[in-house]
Amino acid sequence: MNGKIKLSEKEISRCLYENYELLVEHISFLPLGADFNTAVYQIISRDKTEYFLKIIKGSFYEAAV
Repeated sequence: MNGKIKLSEKEISRCLYENYELLVEHISFLPLGADFNTAVYQIISRDKTEYFLKIIKGSFYEAAV
């Protein structure tokens, strides 16, 4: 995909909180990578910790990690 996916920043923030208890302060889309089924973001939490988030469209193949 290498572009924004059809998830709002609010949905991404909610998912990060529900799954990781991560409180998001800011989300920035990063136009990186060559995989057309992914989108990457920089996440800054409320405690100012920076994270790299990769969202994959489709099935997740654990052996690839």
